[in-house]
Amino acid sequence: MKKFISIITSVLTAFSASSLTAFADGSPDFSDDSVTHKTHTRIVGDLNEDGEISVGDLVIMTHIMHGNKSDDYRRYYYDELGYSDLNFDLSTDIFDLIELRKLLISPEKAFKIVSDVDILSSTDKATDVAAFIRSPEDITSYLSGIGTSEEEIQQYLDIYDDDFFKDSDVVFGTLVQEYGNGIHFRYPEASFMFGKFAEIFEVTEESKYEQAAELLNVDIETLKSSNIYTLITYQEYNTHPMLYPKTDKIILFRTTVPKSIYDQSNGIGLVWDFELFVPEYRAHTFDSPDGKHHIYITVEEDDFMDDDCKYMFYIIDNNGSYIYGGEFYDYGYGDKFNCDYIPTTDNDNNPVYKFGDNAKITWYYGVAEISFKTYEWDEDYTQLSEIWQTINLAFYV
Repeated sequence: MKKFISIITSVLTAFSASSLTAFADGSPDFSDDSVTHKTHTRIVGDLNEDGEISVGDLVIMTHIMHGNKSDDYRRYYYDELGYSDLNFDLSTDIFDLIELRKLLISPEKAFKIVSDVDILSSTDKATDVAAFIRSPEDITSYLSGIGTSEEEIQQYLDIYDDDFFKDSDVVFGTLVQEYGNGIHFRYPEASFMFGKFAEIFEVTEESKYEQAAELLNVDIETLKSSNIYTLITYQEYNTHPMLYPKTDKIILFRTTVPKSIYDQSNGIGLVWDFELFVPEYRAHTFDSPDGKHHIYITVEEDDFMDDDCKYMFYIIDNNGSYIYGGEFYDYGYGDKFNCDYIPTTDNDNNPVYKFGDNAKITWYYGVAEISFKTYEWDEDYTQLSEIWQTINLAFYV
């Protein structure tokens, strides 16, 4: 989960096109009233992620204490969010085990980290420097500084009152979403990282410290000596960003943190737009021979790992709107539509676009039949067998 510090001047400053929300049948949601709020709650000490503090968490903590690195517990050794660090001192040790035993007796005392994501309706700009909010006055200052209306600011003042700030702070961060409606990304299970700047961003060059210090408006020595709070956002594309209408929505990320985090970090925070891996995306548009109908095929190809593809098929109306027509996942044989087609006909004289030997589109009256060659494992002959898959797109005629 590490990235080079070069993201500070590039990825951190933009929240780009991201994945579509979906209906139960799998078709994408292009509506303006798609998801505008997401919440994720994680209890510090809940190591098995079952939503409560239990003996099972104590068992896992014991394995961590003894250095057990079996597959069953491997993920806890890569938990950079430190949910086993119950006293927030940036290490997991015997003192955390003692705290966990106390929570087994009084689980209501466990600290809950609540991460919320909203679209701000009135805000006109974003900042990739995360702000520690320590009072209602800080909320007003932060949100008004990015152009938020008084009415919308009041919504957050209603959530975070003086009682809230007795035990906790909240960290705010914003990014711009350039395309799409709603919050189009896979909501993060991980909401922040906390630790030395050099460790989080794998910094070795002095120039990287200079870039970050300028961005955060702190001196380099303070940055080197402090822990840094990094609010992480994740995004995942489910289809080609060309499908999204251009928009500029401001996304607000907010996460509760213990009071101690501010002092340990000297109030230094970043918003980190994080992607494990972004596949290659392409889109193909094909017009019927008579020019009356149009097909749009998006392709997500994982070139980094293999040639697996996810195709999504759409009908394009003459007014430019899209109608979802289905999808297909092809294992291991690349983008079949990424080549010039040869116009021909079938035995009934229907027009056909032929893409090599691997794919074709047959145009019938009111229907386009998309066919592509794929393979499946034949258990009888213990080998891959060639098969053809088809998807039919019906037009209004």
